[in-house]
Amino acid sequence: MAKRPGLGTTHTTSSLLRHEHGGGAPGEEKVTVAWAVVISQAPKQTNADLGVGAQRWAVSVALPDIKSQLVDTVNVEWGRSNSTPLLNEEVTFRFHGSKVLEKNTENMILGDFYVFYSTPSRSPIYLASIPTAWKPMAKTSKGGTLYLKLYIDSAMFQTRVELSEGAQSVDSMIDSTTASVIRKRTLSSVSEAPMGSRFQPTNPKIMEVHKRSSVTLKKVVCVVDDVNGVVELEDTGEIITGAIRDVYFARGAMKNAHDFKTEGGHSLVAKHFYRISDTAEAMAPPLSVSDHRLQIVLELQHLASASNFLKEFFHHAKECSVNVHAAIAIADAWVGEEILHPSVASGTSKIDATHGGLTWLVEGKRPTTVEHFTFTLNHQTRRHDLCAQTIHAFAHFVYGHSNKHIVIADIQGTPAHINGQDMMVLLDPMTHAASGDSGIGDFGKPGIQTFIRDHKCGDVCRALDLEKSVPLTLDNMVPLPAEGSDGDEDSLIRDLVNVGSQPQSTQSTDNPTKNIE
Repeated sequence: MAKRPGLGTTHTTSSLLRHEHGGGAPGEEKVTVAWAVVISQAPKQTNADLGVGAQRWAVSVALPDIKSQLVDTVNVEWGRSNSTPLLNEEVTFRFHGSKVLEKNTENMILGDFYVFYSTPSRSPIYLASIPTAWKPMAKTSKGGTLYLKLYIDSAMFQTRVELSEGAQSVDSMIDSTTASVIRKRTLSSVSEAPMGSRFQPTNPKIMEVHKRSSVTLKKVVCVVDDVNGVVELEDTGEIITGAIRDVYFARGAMKNAHDFKTEGGHSLVAKHFYRISDTAEAMAPPLSVSDHRLQIVLELQHLASASNFLKEFFHHAKECSVNVHAAIAIADAWVGEEILHPSVASGTSKIDATHGGLTWLVEGKRPTTVEHFTFTLNHQTRRHDLCAQTIHAFAHFVYGHSNKHIVIADIQGTPAHINGQDMMVLLDPMTHAASGDSGIGDFGKPGIQTFIRDHKCGDVCRALDLEKSVPLTLDNMVPLPAEGSDGDEDSLIRDLVNVGSQPQSTQSTDNPTKNIE
């Protein structure tokens, strides 16, 4: 086999659909993935009604992204008899004969996955048994071939459907008058769509030629004091140079995501807000560079705080000798402020003593498949596997560990293969804070009440005694610090946004960013 890209060199789902090259670079080696569907109610019987297929994929493509496109394909037929489509997490890969995948292999890139199961000790178990229907293809297929089953967990699907049918609408979750006030103050009332939203296939003959422009970023990271949990920004002194795509590759409800390659060859994703509210009136005047910096800083603060909470959660679980799903991490990110000259992607016209550069939220590039565990105003449990139960217990722990002042919401994650281990990387969390000003999507105390209403303790919660030690009630909340005190959140945010910024970056509307359509 030709030398393959290293771990983490994955492509976005949109690029998988837009390229003729199996989701990889021209000339990249490929593996054929042949698939059929089985449903948990009849695991030994292939469901012919949902179809079969085969497709060649580049060895650098991540397995979660392959599964995501195949689920989209199956949903075409699934939708003929079901009004609710399947989600990625309700489908898993299995080998012929219902053989489950070995541990830490389901999030691999395809080339590594094929090599792993092609070893002399594994090939007779997983690859030698070929379904009768696929034997003709096995004789003519070029290169490696994998024969996989898409295993649909019907119980998980049915649980989600029942929860959805019985769920209250957002309008009934919070009093409409209160919600109106909160929407204006906290900027958003809806969950942001995954940044990796997929586009429709494009005819390769008329594909757009993408352009990049150079960018120079001042790197600032967020650190959390291990003793008191205070979040601070720290200028690393690093200057990161590279090239960023002029046009975003994915757009969420409020952020655009751009492909960013450093001069050192690292593939990253740089995100910026194109709006900070879902209301039309909030779009005028345009979002200023300083306002944008504040929201990017709050996004980074959410990630840093969540990472600190998760570390405390795992420590608590270890002290209690409770088995939890330990392969969970928070996305590692940093903020980069453009200096010297603006990139085309930033939408700003100049950087000088008066005009500061746009600030980006920069993360590593991962598979774009996103799994949702909770939403902004819906915290109901849809899954009962150890990973989901651990994440819901983590949310309960955050509520208690913050003295009932913070609820982590809109918990979503990307399955990724990191350092030889399958991980669930949580990204873009929102919070509801008692103060109501922690950033986009914060509904304050009414938002916290939705968690109290929705959360149902599972096995992990009960094992950690959270059900009794952290009762879901707003009673006896520790008072918030007085304004102006060392712990005042407003002053903390002001300090955060000013660290590492240019002295003249306090403008509000003289340097707006433009919306990239």
